[in-house]
Amino acid sequence: NIHSNLLLFVEKILLFLLLCSQYLVVKHFFYFQYTFGDIISFQRKCAKIKKAYKHFAVYVGTKNLFGQGEDKDIFHRIRQTEDGIYCVFGSLANQGEHKKENYLDKKLTPSSQADIIKHIEVMKAEENCGKYNLLNNNCEHLATWVRYGKAFVKQVCDNNIVLLCLLITWLKNFNLMNRR
Repeated sequence: NIHSNLLLFVEKILLFLLLCSQYLVVKHFFYFQYTFGDIISFQRKCAKIKKAYKHFAVYVGTKNLFGQGEDKDIFHRIRQTEDGIYCVFGSLANQGEHKKENYLDKKLTPSSQADIIKHIEVMKAEENCGKYNLLNNNCEHLATWVRYGKAFVKQVCDNNIVLLCLLITWLKNFNLMNRR
């Protein structure tokens, strides 16, 4: 009788999780699918294209290893900053839909946790992080360097939409400059 009660309880939990997953609750509230050092991607839009490109970050968890605060569970490079620091800690909960994207694991060996910590410590410094640049210093470069010790970018080269977005942004800025 205990076994049947236990099975019934497990079935109810599985049914609950199945129902929750339909509403993305599981995806956003249970982060156990990520481990320290995982690369996480977030869909971004450009103009009216909903899934134009991806933003990348590294999952650091909630252990406050870097003094970032327990609510800051990702490390990423951002495009715009008020204080001149581009490599920052952020909150996964504020990023929208996300998924694990360790796409180079079959080609490269991920760094150890100790090395990932060293890589993050190095890139926290403003002079090492450098200013954001879509082609040679973007969020994907940072995420792959932190995880593998080598900076790679696949998205800009493989995705003409990213280049189109860059062109649209440049044209908008050009038009604004000419109006002054």
